[in-house]
Amino acid sequence: MQQGYYSTAWSDIKNSPGWFAKVCLLGLINFIPVFGSMVCYGYSYGWARDIAWNVHQPMPARLLGNEDGKLYSRGFFALVIFFVASIVSVIPGIIIGDSAFSSLVVSLLSLFLCMFAAIGVMRMAIYGRISAGFQVKKMWSMMTHDFNGLLRILGMVILAGLVIGFAFGIGFALLAVLFVVFCMLAVGGDISMYLFYDSSSFDPSVIGAFAPAAIICLVLVLVLAYITSCASCWLNLLQARAMGYWTRQFDVASWRGQNDPMPFEAEDAAATAAAAAANAAAIAAAGAAAEKQPPSEEDPIKPVPATSAAPAVDPSTQLVADEPYEAPASGETPATDPVQPAEAPLCPKCGQLNNPGSKFCVACGSKLAD
Repeated sequence: MQQGYYSTAWSDIKNSPGWFAKVCLLGLINFIPVFGSMVCYGYSYGWARDIAWNVHQPMPARLLGNEDGKLYSRGFFALVIFFVASIVSVIPGIIIGDSAFSSLVVSLLSLFLCMFAAIGVMRMAIYGRISAGFQVKKMWSMMTHDFNGLLRILGMVILAGLVIGFAFGIGFALLAVLFVVFCMLAVGGDISMYLFYDSSSFDPSVIGAFAPAAIICLVLVLVLAYITSCASCWLNLLQARAMGYWTRQFDVASWRGQNDPMPFEAEDAAATAAAAAANAAAIAAAGAAAEKQPPSEEDPIKPVPATSAAPAVDPSTQLVADEPYEAPASGETPATDPVQPAEAPLCPKCGQLNNPGSKFCVACGSKLAD
């Protein structure tokens, strides 16, 4: 981002040989409808295109030289782009209606679209095609890349425009006063009787007395309009040159097709891809380190599937069931002597404890000792 866009642009203008005469001639050409605006835009943004390419040279010697063959087409395309921007700026006012809020919206939108369209005109001047001036996505990308620089240029445009408008208003008011004074001198003092008159008593011959004053004021109005036109052309040159310096920061010499990424877009995309790759590598490294680290005491313990420790049973061994319990016969009374509990036999082969009175081991089927 360059500092002092306007100061540098103004220095380029005043250091150009015969700059004042060129501005005066541009102001005169600007009186021609459509054609004058085409020449002014074509000349200004052709010079701005040169500095965007980092080509330092004074203002072109001839206003209608058309050395590159693009003067009139460039001026016409610029006129179309600015015209479309002005049409779009008034649409919200038509939708909202006539109110103070709609006027504010239209004013702010006009200022924004003025600079947005200037970016489009610069792209159009560089590529030589009007389609490049309507690439909204590219223009928005450039605007957001250095919005502060555009705000400085916009602020200077507003300030210079207010100064020119204020000077024109003061000049027009002075001309109105001079017209009244000339009329008073022409008719000998009081002109109220001619301004507020009764048609039945009005003398048509008095019109001739106002003719000299009207002619003088008309000439002065034309002079004032010409001065204003010259000031507008000067401001257009200043703005276009400043936009050229603003565009130069995007390395125009490295641009390819109008649809290709600009250098800063390619750099941003590469930086984003590199950051994403570095982030993915960091995540992978952290995962690998976590896998190599031994589990701590706080790590959850994974369940171990239970395995049977019982020995395999030989299918050839026949298991014999325990003898059934014989109930006492009817009428008999069981002995009341206390019965000592039998000991649980221990399998001599597998060491399994079995129920008292069992003859075969329930685990391996081996015969138990009597």
